[in-house]
Amino acid sequence: MGDVGRTPEPSTEDDSLVFYNPRSFSDVLASPDADIEMTDTVVEKPPYWLTDANHRMREAYYLVQTLAKGVKDLRADQKEELEKLYRGMTRAYNTLEGLCAQHLEFTDTQVAHFQKYILEASLEFSQNVWGTVARLTNDA
Repeated sequence: MGDVGRTPEPSTEDDSLVFYNPRSFSDVLASPDADIEMTDTVVEKPPYWLTDANHRMREAYYLVQTLAKGVKDLRADQKEELEKLYRGMTRAYNTLEGLCAQHLEFTDTQVAHFQKYILEASLEFSQNVWGTVARLTNDA
């Protein structure tokens, strides 16, 4: 998995990954201009799958920001569905961050599980966000 460690300051070097601390869906909707925060969990020389998971979490956060800034008529049922998908993704991502913070090594099975889950969750979330935006745009 690479060397996993905790530092008081997020690393900015190209060969390290700093985990995000994504806010809740409702918090992002309420304050869409606030950037995603960083944790102090850093992975030196991260494998591709971990970098991809980090990127997908950042993209999901950006999608919520985009939704909050561009969609004013989000129905309660639409919000509930999107929030559920986002929460599932952040839960898996936060679990991954917690394991890395504890310096745990991942088995091939765990890597495959996280990789598959985060990939599928991010794709489903993205499709639902853009589908919601398209429906609301067509209804306007």
